[in-house]
Amino acid sequence: QITAQIKRMILSGEVEDGAALPSMRLLAKELRISVITTKRAYTDLERDGFIIRYVDEDLRSHKKYYPCHDNNTSIDYH
Repeated sequence: QITAQIKRMILSGEVEDGAALPSMRLLAKELRISVITTKRAYTDLERDGFIIRYVDEDLRSHKKYYPCHDNNTSIDYH
């Protein structure tokens, strides 16, 4: 649920490409969920190409793939 919501926010532009995301602990506190849940969501988002984790643990949005609505394919802009 969290993963899907963040994906929608990135794809809609609500979260800009390259925007810093809250830390796992801060997001967990704000949403009143466990850090394990936020870690799982961020891991899934990273795997799917929606965020990039930098060496210093900084997490940033990354709109690598944008789904096309007419033929269910994706375009890789990188």
